[in-house]
Amino acid sequence: MGTTVIDELEKLKTLLSEARKVPFSKYVTIDREDFLMSINKIEMILPEEVKEAFLVQKKTEEILKQSSFEGQEIIDKAKEKEKELLADSHIIKEAEVERQKIIKTAQDEANMIREDADEYVLKLLDRVETVVDKTKLLISEGKDALKNENPNEENP
Repeated sequence: MGTTVIDELEKLKTLLSEARKVPFSKYVTIDREDFLMSINKIEMILPEEVKEAFLVQKKTEEILKQSSFEGQEIIDKAKEKEKELLADSHIIKEAEVERQKIIKTAQDEANMIREDADEYVLKLLDRVETVVDKTKLLISEGKDALKNENPNEENP
């Protein structure tokens, strides 16, 4: 597997922690090219991780659609069975109870699948959000460090 956003963030942390201190100040000097190269890599990698999150969300939607389809099949089968049972008038009540059970079971299963899929997508999106937040923080810190290093120069 290639370089990840986390790898690049660690590289930026290392650059900052190993940077030479400017005597008699709280500032440090870092290699601008290395720092900018890591930021550029993060910018290239991050969209891939976001794409992966959306692919997971799309897969979740497909699973939900499939579970809804399967639930409808179960409901349709229950209705067919109900019609068969209704032909025998003495078991009408039993057919209704069975139909309700099957429908409830199908709905419960569909709800469980939806909840599990939603929970999975939320966890994944939380992870992506954390990575994005950390990246934004590091970029901001890097920009601040560069601004402080060259206060008279205008930064792009």
